[in-house]
Amino acid sequence: MLFLCRNNNSDGVPLTVRTHRLLNLSLEDALSFVSVFKHSPLKRETVVTALTTLHKDRSEPGAVSCLLAATENRDIFVFDPQAFTILVKMSSPAIPVFICASGLCDVQYTITVACRDAFIYTYKKGNTEPKHHFAPGSQACGLVRVGKNLVIGLANKTLVCYTPRGKHLWSVGLPDLIATVAIMDPQSKMSQAVMVSLKNSEVRIYKNKYLVNTIKADDVVVGLTFGQFGREDGVLAMVTQTGCLIIKILKRIVTFEEKELIPGPPQAQSTKLNVPKKTKLFASSTMREREMGTSMHQLFQKDLFSLRLDTSRSYVKSLATSMAPMVTGHGGSYKISAQVQGIGPLFNLTVAVENLSQKQVAMNLCLVFQWDESLYCLDKKII
Repeated sequence: MLFLCRNNNSDGVPLTVRTHRLLNLSLEDALSFVSVFKHSPLKRETVVTALTTLHKDRSEPGAVSCLLAATENRDIFVFDPQAFTILVKMSSPAIPVFICASGLCDVQYTITVACRDAFIYTYKKGNTEPKHHFAPGSQACGLVRVGKNLVIGLANKTLVCYTPRGKHLWSVGLPDLIATVAIMDPQSKMSQAVMVSLKNSEVRIYKNKYLVNTIKADDVVVGLTFGQFGREDGVLAMVTQTGCLIIKILKRIVTFEEKELIPGPPQAQSTKLNVPKKTKLFASSTMREREMGTSMHQLFQKDLFSLRLDTSRSYVKSLATSMAPMVTGHGGSYKISAQVQGIGPLFNLTVAVENLSQKQVAMNLCLVFQWDESLYCLDKKII
């Protein structure tokens, strides 16, 4: 009989802890074990894997809520808040590890669970089996509901958002593995945000897919929650891996600014400009340019050629009147150029003298400097 039980339990029949222990014993030990516990009734005890709450009949802050518990036996229970009896029992295809709920227990509600088979299951009121399910692509490290959508932290360093029916909305890559995920729901007019704790001791706050704040802790944060503490409405409580408790208070006038992690154009670039309406003068000028475009282009080219001609004439005139930096004497022509190095009060003056004659050799030349002695000072007047 014991041999048949060991071989025929491959179809996944749930057993008690006592039965598991019996199947692992030898035949001699099994007989003594049965004689000791044969009059004790069998009890299949389980372990709670996830907890959350669900408002019973009102969604106001502080209203009565029902307790939801997911167990290792793939069961989901909804308990009555007064009698502590089981109101609803639902079964899951796999073992739930994260659970979230929305709605009212007496009216309509939606329960979403993330299981160890890397699937997300959604339950509606009146259904004991999941109504919708989808696979986000990796094991879930956290599950929260933001509005009508689900935000899931995955084991592949990704924060994703899905609709309850499984439609992918957005995803954000993270620099390290996710430790835990929690919802940030302030009582003020600010919208909800998602808090993500990473293995590199960072706590990132996301509003939609945008990073709005980063908190650096001394150790890896394994648990965090946001809510009212004492007289303060916005308090963030964090528990680290070593057991330290960190409390941070959110300012009442704080505003989160959404910013994209990927570099790109500034946000002001996407703002539409207040362009004035087209006037009659603008319309008439546009029509004139269309009709007289060829003649306007020819007139522009004529003015451009005239400007170039005047420039050439001025250059020739400067050469003729010795306005250019050229000196004639001592049987040759010389070109002098000066360059100032520095902006003062001390600077260098570099003077270059170039012999333009191809036959005459420049020898025994002197360079004389003349300047305003009230402003400048030189060591040598003649070189």
